[in-house]
Amino acid sequence: MPALITNIQNKGYVERMKKAYSLIQNVTTQIVNEEGEPSNWIFDAYSMGTDEPNQHVVDMYAEHMNYLKNCGKSAWLENPCILTKNKYLELNGTTVRDYMSVYWAGYPLALADGSVVALKFLSNPSGGYFWGNPDLMFIVDVNGKQKPNKIGRDIFYFYLDKRENGKVHPYGFGQEDDCNKDGEGYTCAYKIITEGNMNY
Repeated sequence: MPALITNIQNKGYVERMKKAYSLIQNVTTQIVNEEGEPSNWIFDAYSMGTDEPNQHVVDMYAEHMNYLKNCGKSAWLENPCILTKNKYLELNGTTVRDYMSVYWAGYPLALADGSVVALKFLSNPSGGYFWGNPDLMFIVDVNGKQKPNKIGRDIFYFYLDKRENGKVHPYGFGQEDDCNKDGEGYTCAYKIITEGNMNY
């Protein structure tokens, strides 16, 4: 019975993840149609010394999403969109060690369907550059603050490279696979989309 319950839960997470991915891609396409290629609207906030470029992009996404709360730029403190940093787990069950890789300096939106979509940028005035990150990352928690709050189970990563014309990718393409019982889980979105389910 526990295995059956887990399987049903996992299918629900997968369905909601795919729904969120579709939403993000559709909204990105709408913004590209209105504003042009991402290179026209994703700027280097660190060099400019202001949050305004990032906030402008967040506002564009929020305008096209059915959101309940725009929580603004986040740190590691609990707010209506997210929990404190020590309540998030990696896929292997350990507490997320690097809080910057979850919501630090991200811009979370609590959506009407109970999910959270946070936008996180390569550059920001207070945190400099998140080296190795894409220009714009989307962190999706398919059930918001509800458990398990675990990367690779109900939290998934997608990204946008501004050199491409609005194509959103699941994080993991071309990356080392960490979607396994010993891994952190950041590449699980790609694994699920390519394999069709949670084969881990």
